[in-house]
Amino acid sequence: MCESAFISKLSTSEAHECVFQIKSYYKDSNTIKVHFTATDGGDLRVKVGSTNIFTMQWRKTNQRFFCRIYTSTGHCHLPCTDEFVKSQTTPTTTERLKCEFWYQPGKTQGVLINCIDAAIEEFMSKQ
Repeated sequence: MCESAFISKLSTSEAHECVFQIKSYYKDSNTIKVHFTATDGGDLRVKVGSTNIFTMQWRKTNQRFFCRIYTSTGHCHLPCTDEFVKSQTTPTTTERLKCEFWYQPGKTQGVLINCIDAAIEEFMSKQ
């Protein structure tokens, strides 16, 4: 139910393709799961075990995803492309997903998956 509600809000084919690629990429993993919640009108989450590593919410007004990703330092090192918009860190120290950024789905969807993989690798190295 949460997945269909999330998918129904996506207003571009690129956004649909982005979600499909993320789901497909992690579908065979035993440790990494993609799931959907009703939080703030719906989001997609990538988890390692029970820990969120990445979340994304569709913002219809902006026609972009608002993303939060794990980083132990609070600093993002995202690729500089036209598809990514200014990253920032959240001030809270208890929040695991310290890096926030806007993502415009399109030609660099593989780069987004690479960023998620890097966050997963960083998280797993700290365990």
